[in-house]
Amino acid sequence: MSELRGGHGGAGVGGGLTESLSGLARYAAVSVVMHYALFVLGLLVLAFRSLTRRYFRARKFSRSCLRKRVQYRGNPSSSSSADSQTCSNNSALCTVAILHPDALGGGGGERVLWLFVRALRQRYSPETVRIEIFCRGVAAACSRSTVATRLEEQFGLKLRTELDHIHLRALWFAPLLDASNYPVLTLLLQFMAGAVVGMEIALLRNNTPDVLVDMTGHSGSLPVARWLAGCHTAAYVHYPTISTDMLRVVRERRAQFNNNARIAASPVLSLLKLAYYRAFSVLYAAAGACADVVIANSTWTRRHLEYLWPSSRANMRTIFPPVDTAALRTLPLEPREPALIVSLAQFRAEKNHLMQLRAFSLLTSSRSSNTSSTSSSPSSSAASPVVSTLAPELKADARLVLIGGCRNEDDAARVHFLSDVAVNELGLRVPQQVEFVVNANRRAVLALLARASAGIHTMKDEHFGISVVELQAAGLLTVAHNSGGVKADIITDCVDGWLASSEQQYAHILARILQMPHAERAEKQQNARTSAHRFSDEAFEQSILHAIEPLLPHE
Repeated sequence: MSELRGGHGGAGVGGGLTESLSGLARYAAVSVVMHYALFVLGLLVLAFRSLTRRYFRARKFSRSCLRKRVQYRGNPSSSSSADSQTCSNNSALCTVAILHPDALGGGGGERVLWLFVRALRQRYSPETVRIEIFCRGVAAACSRSTVATRLEEQFGLKLRTELDHIHLRALWFAPLLDASNYPVLTLLLQFMAGAVVGMEIALLRNNTPDVLVDMTGHSGSLPVARWLAGCHTAAYVHYPTISTDMLRVVRERRAQFNNNARIAASPVLSLLKLAYYRAFSVLYAAAGACADVVIANSTWTRRHLEYLWPSSRANMRTIFPPVDTAALRTLPLEPREPALIVSLAQFRAEKNHLMQLRAFSLLTSSRSSNTSSTSSSPSSSAASPVVSTLAPELKADARLVLIGGCRNEDDAARVHFLSDVAVNELGLRVPQQVEFVVNANRRAVLALLARASAGIHTMKDEHFGISVVELQAAGLLTVAHNSGGVKADIITDCVDGWLASSEQQYAHILARILQMPHAERAEKQQNARTSAHRFSDEAFEQSILHAIEPLLPHE
């Protein structure tokens, strides 16, 4: 009997556990549905309000036109005064709203933002063009002095005078833009969040801007500003929200940072995700059609945008991001630490710092290699992936320094994860062999670049690669991923840098770079600096002003 009672008791516990789990599952499902339902309801309310405002604005305009026609019929001489009033309206202050949530993030995209702002401010007077940057509340709450100091530390930009006539506005709905809010349907829900933010900027603020410039890929803001508020729109695209490469990864069922391994392993889930991506591509194309001016930051990005936004091809141009090559090109080429390797990239998943750690582990491992790989000049990335053995003194001194910015808690958690992998999985010593330099100021970064001999960059399908250009300009012999804008626009393999696709290839090329004869090293350094000089601040400012001028008043 006791066994029977025990059996029933176990069943009761098991049943209770099952009920508890099912209750939790129901609660989670209801929470997700309620969250998305409130999100959609908010969108509908905002859309109704914006349409109502646009209707009454149109009625007011039509009545004004009717009064002018009646006035003209009664007194033809009044036409001149009406015309003068129209001219004064045309020459009124033009408001340019720039959407950039992480305005003080310290990355390459932020440097693009502030040089664009500097170019606008120097070209147009404050009486002609008013500049508003819509960003997160933390950045908007900073004083002008704090912002100026941050920009000088991060980028070496001196904008204290310009900042007196630049307005930072806190985005009310900025938290909606975070991808971490949307574990499923991330692309679609972030697109909708962009639409909400577009409504906020164009319709819910006191002044409707004349021009909305999206600089962070929140393309959902473009149709809202164009259709509901009648704004001119422009987009500087660093990276397309969806690309043909993403479709290919899902179609081939390859697991990577943007394709979960569980989905890649399932034919059904992969098919559903592919259908979702294709449907989203149609929505993304409709948003792109609303941009009056489209600027791609690289050949790779433009190639994808021409496929995804076919109706905007006539308004599309390529403008490479600005790189502060002037300061970097003044760094001395000698002396350098012979075995110091530097990485320069924000600590984000797509930057693939894990590959850098594994390549460095192979580089410093004690495994023997093919003796044919010890020749003096690095070969192409297509060469044998056998890892070259470093000289004992170089192996003992080899160091990898990962320099990058952390924007939020997720980035900080990634640094801890990478450090844990380096120590516990790869057996590397932190900070003796591998060092993480987080959110360093510009002076500290320049000091590290002036000491290093080699640079490494591992992001696959990098849209451009500002940090790659910076490494080249600083005189580092750089190896980067054989894809994207790096391959198309920056590095000519074995001439001014090297391209690799696997951890073994990276380690192989790095080993041969570190053992390169002095004369050949000097030649490659000069080639790299000559290549980097193509991407100057001045070239960027001239090009982007020329692209945006059709949307702005003529002085």
